[in-house]
Amino acid sequence: METSDLNETAGELRDRLQQLRTLTDCLPPAVFSGDADDGIGSHSPGRHIRHVADHCRAILNADDGLVDYESRRRDSELERSPARARRELDALIADLDRWEARHGPEEGVVVQWYRGDGRPARARSTCLRELQFVCSHAVHHMSLLRMLLEQNDMEFPADFGLATSTRLFHYGTKPAGSGAA
Repeated sequence: METSDLNETAGELRDRLQQLRTLTDCLPPAVFSGDADDGIGSHSPGRHIRHVADHCRAILNADDGLVDYESRRRDSELERSPARARRELDALIADLDRWEARHGPEEGVVVQWYRGDGRPARARSTCLRELQFVCSHAVHHMSLLRMLLEQNDMEFPADFGLATSTRLFHYGTKPAGSGAA
């Protein structure tokens, strides 16, 4: 795999984080936090953004090579405050730039998770694979946000929450390497 694969994936994640940041500018604080009487409640945009930020932090802070998506900060202020979310998203974008410059696509990492009884388990992975996971996970939560926004008649960009393959499909092209002409 080439470094450009890592750069392209980092670029896609950067774009997703920027879309989330733009969303924080557009939503009223009560809607962002789920305090509005609009049916969003515990599935608030702020909660989804905080969750995405926590996953990004897990890989960006894994300088010792251990990625632990389960040990998240769960910053409730980030869930409630659009201003706090904007600062965190800006910091993540800057940290992603620095992380990208320090790591190669095949650089090994160890991913840790916890079994049902609380014992840790670990598996080997690479920086590229984990960055791709975080990007895909962000898209998943953005698609959930997209449904919340649609249900509440709120506007958002046409490609918000769409996977790259879905966006490419709708534009009539196929992703590179798909075997399609």
